[in-house]
Amino acid sequence: MISVGTVTERTAAGTRQSVEAENVDAMVHVYVRSDGLSSVIISDSEYPMRVAHTLLTKAPSQADPLMRLQNDLATRFHKKTTDLT
Repeated sequence: MISVGTVTERTAAGTRQSVEAENVDAMVHVYVRSDGLSSVIISDSEYPMRVAHTLLTKAPSQADPLMRLQNDLATRFHKKTTDLT
């Protein structure tokens, strides 16, 4: 089976691609945004490629607010732990 990491590394920023996995009935769909944030879907070979890529482009846009929240929480946690010392 093809490595998801390998497919992601070989996908240029700002592009998407789908690669058929060897020896299994699966496809690896990858989208790498221009800033390097990547999203991946692994599906069977019958799953519509258009649907997979539509989901991939939505996932990173939804990840931005989650990443900001995670960074904010990490900063607050770090501040509280340093205040205790």
